[in-house]
Amino acid sequence: MEDCTICGNISSPFLKHLSIIYSSFRTGAFRARIYLPSLVSLELDGFFGRTPVLIESMPLLTSAIVRVNTCLDCCRKNDYGGCDDRQCDGCYESERGAHDRRGESVLLKGLSQVASLELWVHPEVVCMLAHTCFFGLWDLRLCPTFSKLKTLLLSKWCPGIAGDLNILNCFLKHSPILEKLTIQLSEEPKVPVKIQRSYTPSKQSFAFTHLKIVEIKCDKVDRWAHKALDILSTFNIPLEKVTIQRGNKTSGS
Repeated sequence: MEDCTICGNISSPFLKHLSIIYSSFRTGAFRARIYLPSLVSLELDGFFGRTPVLIESMPLLTSAIVRVNTCLDCCRKNDYGGCDDRQCDGCYESERGAHDRRGESVLLKGLSQVASLELWVHPEVVCMLAHTCFFGLWDLRLCPTFSKLKTLLLSKWCPGIAGDLNILNCFLKHSPILEKLTIQLSEEPKVPVKIQRSYTPSKQSFAFTHLKIVEIKCDKVDRWAHKALDILSTFNIPLEKVTIQRGNKTSGS
């Protein structure tokens, strides 16, 4: 589906492949639901309106591409999601706010059985990343175990963004058989570094016994690439497993 408005729910016991690109979901109090227990591949890219809910996990899901841009779940008053204004449609209940899914997962629970995932979330999207608002770190606090995830691509990732660090922390902590991690660095920080907050480093040490390779893809090896290496080292990821790919060239760490 491309350039369409999806007002109702999407449900089918037989559908195996779904691609929704540059479409609009519900804008009212209740989110659209996607319930597709037989789904094998999913692409959810560049939608508007409210972030849809992936109902339950999809046990047959092999690959998923999820890109959440500046939708109605964004805080317009704070560059990194979460304000104190209860009239903010993105953060709190209001006349046009989405009232449902309080304290429940929106996306990650439905993706918990995926084997290969590409993920990008705009830093203003509060249902994934916010710390102090009504939604309050929904999906990351309720992060499931990705028991089948072997390949993870984090696109437009920035080592200076607290939300990006929280997502990396979440997946490394909850992906016990992850084999390949690819990080595509943003060309520039998505929001000014001076306003970053809300990142809580994990106190748990990880044993990445299955992780075979970590790729950092960037246009140039600059301070952001080096900062990404520093962050990976804090997760006790051996740097001999890390390669940096600049354009069409590849180099060791």
